[in-house]
Amino acid sequence: MQGTVLSGRYRLEEVLGRGGMGEVWRGYDISLRRPVAIKLLHPGLDADHRDRERFRREALLAASLSDPHIVTVYDHGEEHVDGRGVMYLVMELLKGRSLGTVCRTGASAVSDVISWSHQICAGLQAAHSAGVVHRDIKPDNIWLAQDGTVKLLDFGIARPADSRAARSLTTTGVAIGTPTYMAPEQARGEAGPRTDLYALGCLMHQLLTGEPPFVGDQWQVLAQHASNVPGRVDAQRPHIPADLADLVAHLLEKEPECRPPDAQSVDNLLSAIARATAFGAGSRADGPSGVVTVLDIAPVRGRRLATAAGATVGSVILALEEVEFAHWPEPWPLISGLLMTAAITLWKGPAAEADASNRGDAPPGQSPVSALLVVLLTIAGTLLILFATALPWWIALLANALGGPLLLSAVEAVRRAARQLGKLSWGLANLAACVGMFNGAVGAALLAERCGFGIASAAGLATWFATSTVIAAAARSH
Repeated sequence: MQGTVLSGRYRLEEVLGRGGMGEVWRGYDISLRRPVAIKLLHPGLDADHRDRERFRREALLAASLSDPHIVTVYDHGEEHVDGRGVMYLVMELLKGRSLGTVCRTGASAVSDVISWSHQICAGLQAAHSAGVVHRDIKPDNIWLAQDGTVKLLDFGIARPADSRAARSLTTTGVAIGTPTYMAPEQARGEAGPRTDLYALGCLMHQLLTGEPPFVGDQWQVLAQHASNVPGRVDAQRPHIPADLADLVAHLLEKEPECRPPDAQSVDNLLSAIARATAFGAGSRADGPSGVVTVLDIAPVRGRRLATAAGATVGSVILALEEVEFAHWPEPWPLISGLLMTAAITLWKGPAAEADASNRGDAPPGQSPVSALLVVLLTIAGTLLILFATALPWWIALLANALGGPLLLSAVEAVRRAARQLGKLSWGLANLAACVGMFNGAVGAALLAERCGFGIASAAGLATWFATSTVIAAAARSH
């Protein structure tokens, strides 16, 4: 049918995809000189009056809705091609990809899921306010445009709420929808606005964890929707905010009346979660979707308090080292400690807010700060061995060659241990490792003259690990 012109206006150019009821073509509106998307009813379906009526209803329902998060329908009609009637629907041509494509890549960033769900709620609220229930919310029916806008597609099985005429289009004994995302009541032939919210909960579960709440064949999945309680998303990804996990669980309640009352209520909850999970400049980075995303999901205020607490603990230990081992006169230990607290809070705080990753909980690479400290300590240690000890030169050369890799390995071990102990973001774990290493280096330098290089090095390592542990414990309380 390529090149066919429908109703003397819409030219079919290229097949974009095929679905259960039809195929979608890239087309061109000759009259208005613009590219469009044209959906055609499958040839095998146009003889069934229910399918034809369902297709016509999709056109009327979608055309009645006007919202930035619902695909815009321009026109619909029927054209005789090769001796048979062809029903068509003309829509805006979208560039981007479906969330079905996104889901096939695995779990998505928490911030992306919040943003997408927020926009889906806006589209659902517009549809529900107009009395339309979608009934087939699933990844392939959600479009992610290149500019990050999300739009609802395919109102082919949508129906006006409480419409008897629409119910007559459903084949008796056949559940209309997609089992993976189908609410228990929908499998019984009932549907309302909260049915769409259940499907949204299934979609969010899949986006957050990489898997829908239930898997199996069609009948197994339907049975699980009816009777099984899905696992919590934060059990599979521990750094998902508890409030977001609670919302998904709330959306997946078996009884419609136990779910949120409407899409606007879900949208309000998502907005509150977004505010609590540090949506803002300075803690953003490009995610795999190409959309700007937030990497750390701990609250901003908590991370800043934890950063300040860690810096303060490290500074107190530094001041005590200066008093005990160097016998610095007052008030220099206090002044140096305060300066260190301020410097680390200002210098490391923003990194602590942005460093962590919620994508599969994968650690970021070495912090540039820790790498710089390792280089400086390696150089300082080499010079100390050469000029402040009686050890042979080859020991200094060996320390210079092996010091960097060993220290970087130690940094990695310490930050992982600190993260595990304090349940910290990677940014705060880096903070604990860097401050602990700095304190350990100061302690080793102050002890070297008294105790010798070996004992001073051992004491420095012990101070490093002890300081990082105390910082992790202090940060955990925040």
